[in-house]
Amino acid sequence: MMSLTGRLCCITMTLIVVITALFPVVGAAASTEFVPRPPCDFYLNKDDPHFNVYYDSTMVSDIGSVVISADAAYDAVAAFFGPYDYRVNIILASDHDQYVRIITLNLPDSRNIPEDEDSSNWGYGEQGTIVIEMPDRIENITDALKHELTHIVMRTRLINNGYALPEWLSEGMAIYVSGGLSNDSMAMLEGAARNDRLLTISQMEDALKHPIDPVLGDKDLSMARAQSGMLIKYIVEKYGRESVKQILQNFAANTDLDKAFLSQIGCTPDEINAGMMANLKAELAARDRQETAQRVYGYVAGQDGEPIEGQTILFTSMSNGSGSFGKVYRAVTDKFGYYDVNLTYGSFTVHVEGLSGYQPFDSNITLAKNEVRLYNITLGMEKLVSHDFSASNNAAGDGIIYALLAVLNLASILLVAIVFWRVRK
Repeated sequence: MMSLTGRLCCITMTLIVVITALFPVVGAAASTEFVPRPPCDFYLNKDDPHFNVYYDSTMVSDIGSVVISADAAYDAVAAFFGPYDYRVNIILASDHDQYVRIITLNLPDSRNIPEDEDSSNWGYGEQGTIVIEMPDRIENITDALKHELTHIVMRTRLINNGYALPEWLSEGMAIYVSGGLSNDSMAMLEGAARNDRLLTISQMEDALKHPIDPVLGDKDLSMARAQSGMLIKYIVEKYGRESVKQILQNFAANTDLDKAFLSQIGCTPDEINAGMMANLKAELAARDRQETAQRVYGYVAGQDGEPIEGQTILFTSMSNGSGSFGKVYRAVTDKFGYYDVNLTYGSFTVHVEGLSGYQPFDSNITLAKNEVRLYNITLGMEKLVSHDFSASNNAAGDGIIYALLAVLNLASILLVAIVFWRVRK
């Protein structure tokens, strides 16, 4: 029979073994990424070869359009990365409230879900899951599925380092593969380039990792997303998609992104980003020069043909749908009445204020691409000078006539007086 001391020793050793055995389990659980699960009453559709589609059959009757969009998304992502061997779970939420409940299940301290968030991606491999709202609640469900699926595929291909991929690279790849940038995003980036407000790599990463600042609020999140997509597009066009895939493979081996870039294309991400920004600025400068290749020149004169100095001519673009719509091009006449201005093509209103006693001038012109137009402008006087000159000439003529009549009258009187005097003698 074992003594009390022996029993205590055995119990202690058993506890040590059990606790030690639990350490790997605790560590594995802590490192496992949360993946949302469909509610237990959701229906599972397994007809598609690439996706398991879960949905609330009491609120959704037809998922045909979702399956078609999912297949189109798979084809687009596979065209870039190659075939994907795992079935991805798609959980359809019938509305935003249900979407929030699904992705926050068992996470009481989860983040607040913005009203405009309608899709998200989770896990990798067999656990890869997309939670997304119904098509009628999303602008383009196919592009949304492409975006989320790209994130899952990249994490799967990066093996154990999927969650170590920097946000700017992950988001940029998803934007590029899902269809690129919208016109609004491009306009925002071009405006930032013109005003030297494009972001560095670290600024993009900070904005994407910490989009909400307690003091500053939204920290260039839209800009960071758009620029990351443009940067990936620039890399693919300059070095090819195989180089990008090789960079990801190199990163999977050692998580050193600078080294992964240098070994494949000889530049770091910061250097590539600087090159992309310089390239965009050069493209904008060339486009500006091309857009203002049209020229209008001529003279501004009065009705008497005399040149008018210091008159301002305003050409306002009226080409609807053009980026220059409403833009005003300005020219001022020199001492010879000459002006010269470069502007874009299309329709314009022409306005001259008509200062210094001249009447305003308003008209319209239309310029073709690369057109050079001689456009002379004649301004009328507020008070016609010719009328004033005519009045003064008439008055002078009347004075002369009256003077002649007076002289003739005096001569007649003298003549009468002389004749009368001689008769008396």
